[in-house]
Amino acid sequence: MFDCLFGWCLGHHPSRQVVAVSYSEKLAEKFANDCRKVMQSNWYKNCFPKTRVSRLRNARNDFETSKGGGRFSTSVGGTMTGRGGDIIIVDDANKPGEVESKIARENVIDWFRSTLLSRLNAPTTDPIIVIQQRVHDEDLAGYLLRTGGWEHLNLPAIAEDQIVVDLGKKGKLERLGGHLLHKKRLPLQFLTRQKEYLGSFVFAAQ
Repeated sequence: MFDCLFGWCLGHHPSRQVVAVSYSEKLAEKFANDCRKVMQSNWYKNCFPKTRVSRLRNARNDFETSKGGGRFSTSVGGTMTGRGGDIIIVDDANKPGEVESKIARENVIDWFRSTLLSRLNAPTTDPIIVIQQRVHDEDLAGYLLRTGGWEHLNLPAIAEDQIVVDLGKKGKLERLGGHLLHKKRLPLQFLTRQKEYLGSFVFAAQ
């Protein structure tokens, strides 16, 4: 999913500089490698004939397109000296095994505030997108929701209440209570079993 998101973005905007952040260096490398494989596949080239991975800079965590855009990957706490992005996407900044540690949670938030927030090429217009499962009330998402100024998109597998999701040019999606987000991939019978197995708290977070 993460690799396709960046591939889609660079497919439509090959000159855009994107930054990908994950909680660990190994995970960041995996996502970067997956994205590069997608972008070098024949089907991708057929879909996006104007987007090509450049031979001049083609490292696993740092590659560019022939149009001057590219994808730079790093982990939470990693260096970003001299780097910036037109879009920054943070995927699961909090490592699940460390989320109970107050120090670990604060380190993520401090790095986000002191390093990442200043790395947008156009700070007033470029977006930062944070994607994560909720693993603690005081995780990065919790901090951002408390500080305000962020648009919150919550898409549970099973809608708990009626909600209207803005799809931009494609209109709006109205979800009533009990509506399944992806019925084909996650049918109700499967989700019910998962909830019984994981428990209500972990199921809600996942």
